[in-house]
Formats: sequence, C-alpha cells, structure tokens
Amino acid sequence: MAIHDPNSKIDIWVKKLEELFCTTDDKENRQRILVFGVIVVALIDHFDPNNKIVRKREIYSNKLSEKSKRSIQGKLLNAHLPFLKEKEKYFKKKGT
Repeated sequence: MAIHDPNSKIDIWVKKLEELFCTTDDKENRQRILVFGVIVVALIDHFDPNNKIVRKREIYSNKLSEKSKRSIQGKLLNAHLPFLKEKEKYFKKKGT
C-alpha cells in the first residue's frame, strides 16, 4: 500500500500532517487543523449528504479565530469549493 512506502507522495503528506498534529499547543497550528477539519466536514456533507458512509460531524465554529473564519469563507465561497451549498454554516456561529 502506498501509505507504507516511504518514497510515496502519500507518505510525505501523512508525515507533514503528523508533524502538524504534534504541535497543537501552538495557536496558529491549532487553527490550521481546525480549518482543515471544517473543509473535510464540508466535503463529507456534500458527497455523503445522507451520512451513509460517515456520521454527521459538528463544526466547532466557536473555536475558530476571525482569521480562520475569513480563510474558510474565502476558500469555500471563492476559490476551491464553489459547488457547496449552505456555505455559511461552516464559518458562522450557530444562531447568528
């Protein structure tokens, strides 16, 4: 399997994630992880809307900094994921 091959691109990607996850005490890295998580949840919501493969995930918008919210909004709305519906739920607090 490619993930176990130290020369594969997947292994390089996984190692970078591992390094990032080991530095969650740093606020900037923690925010990067949260942004990544929100984007993953958005993709799961889009491709598995009835949650047949993956269970529904909560989005911790109250843990996102304003900078992270702007980043998510820009990436979701303008750049990479224009096909998503209800984009606001991924960066706004509940009830706002």
